[in-house]
Amino acid sequence: MPRIPIYPEVEKFIALKRRIKIENTQSNDNSDDLPAQNSRRTGTKRKDTSDTIKAKKGVKRRRQAATSEAPSSTSRVVCSSCQEEGHKSARSRACRNYNLKLKAPKKANSLEKIKAISGFVREVIMKAQLFVNCFILKHPNKLTNDFFEQNFWYTISKIVRAGPDKVKSILEDYRNRRKERSDEENLDVDQLTNAFVFLSSTTTNGSLFVEENGLKNYGQSLSAACETVALSYNNYYIENFENIICNYFIYILKRKYPNVRIGCLKNLVYNHVY
Repeated sequence: MPRIPIYPEVEKFIALKRRIKIENTQSNDNSDDLPAQNSRRTGTKRKDTSDTIKAKKGVKRRRQAATSEAPSSTSRVVCSSCQEEGHKSARSRACRNYNLKLKAPKKANSLEKIKAISGFVREVIMKAQLFVNCFILKHPNKLTNDFFEQNFWYTISKIVRAGPDKVKSILEDYRNRRKERSDEENLDVDQLTNAFVFLSSTTTNGSLFVEENGLKNYGQSLSAACETVALSYNNYYIENFENIICNYFIYILKRKYPNVRIGCLKNLVYNHVY
């Protein structure tokens, strides 16, 4: 039964594949007819003859026999600490003299690194929160969801570590990575920059910037700290959502009815908040 034709493009493709297969078959047949000294090796894998297989097996047996007859002292490993076989030194867990504890100099060095990184991360996060909290108090109507994201806090930490000349460029780079957001949902770079410069200039007891002083390998710790801060701000608004709404109504009612006691207003609001 003949095959039903498909689309013209498919038929052309099938015909092309057939022609290529026929040409490859013919070229293989022609290469087999040539003398052995003039034939070239092709990609086709050929089976070995019986004589070749026997020769390979003989070589393999002789190699295995030579390996088994070699003196075992060449492959024996002896520990320099406990003089037992199977490992080389006391650094191996198999050694009976293995000590899991760090040596005193290495332990002291590790503790110093941990203290330096912890102090650096704590100072960076503290000054980043100081700036963000100041901005929230001064511009409560300009808040976006960025304050609940790890990337935002890591960007603020970069500003704290960079210096006053790079504040705007870092914020613009952060904003450009979020072009899919509308202007209302995105950060106001100029406002954030001005707020940071103003707070930095009015701070008398210290600086908002933190110097690295050659400290390295703190990126992972700082990133984890930024994630924790973002989560804490998010949890604060979630856990205190009811109180925030109630305090707003209490504030509005107190302005409208200043002579009413605050306790009565609280009972009124909390009993009718829903």
